[in-house]
Amino acid sequence: MEEDLVDGDTGALLMVQRLCSALQQFDEDDTRNEGQDVEQFTFALKHKAGTSNRVVDALSRRHNLLSTMALTVPGFDSFREMLEADSYFAAVLAVLQTGEKSDYLMVKGFLFRGNQLCIPNCSLRLQIVKELHGEGHVGRDRTLQLIRASYFWPTIRKEVERYVERYRVCQMSKGKATNAGLYMPLPIPTQPWTEVSTNPLWWYQIAYALHLVQFLLMKYGLGKF
Repeated sequence: MEEDLVDGDTGALLMVQRLCSALQQFDEDDTRNEGQDVEQFTFALKHKAGTSNRVVDALSRRHNLLSTMALTVPGFDSFREMLEADSYFAAVLAVLQTGEKSDYLMVKGFLFRGNQLCIPNCSLRLQIVKELHGEGHVGRDRTLQLIRASYFWPTIRKEVERYVERYRVCQMSKGKATNAGLYMPLPIPTQPWTEVSTNPLWWYQIAYALHLVQFLLMKYGLGKF
């Protein structure tokens, strides 16, 4: 629908076109183009039960009220209480209160042993072992070294050994071959030239005057010549 109006002030001819008609024409053109794109494919409509199509079914049956869960994590404010509950560190705190000289130092509620932060008996110990071991699955000795660089508790070695032994990924990828033993020494000779041997690993040869000289190892007593 179009209407022509004359502005009395300017004498201009104005044309008013309803917005709905323009939008309707745009929707028809857009739908026609989409229909042409879909016509080149062949579709087969099949019914799929909601129990076997859980993703779509869950979206169509979304509840307005979602369940909530409250979780309380003890922070570092309770560190002093956990230290007092730990039998090992409770004895250390008792010594510090008497003013005796000790390797431990209390700083703002945290107990230090040199540069190591003392960890009471809580889940934080296992979390530290998991984090430092999981950086590269470095094994027992390297994990112990990483933990002892910053933390301390009396049962570090036992807990690290137990964790590494039970860690399935490391146990599956670990080789079954063990390290070879020490080399067996040769018997000590009683006099010169009673025993002559060569080095099987390194056979040095020197070319001099077109002759090859092979070195022999001769042992006498505790000396080697």
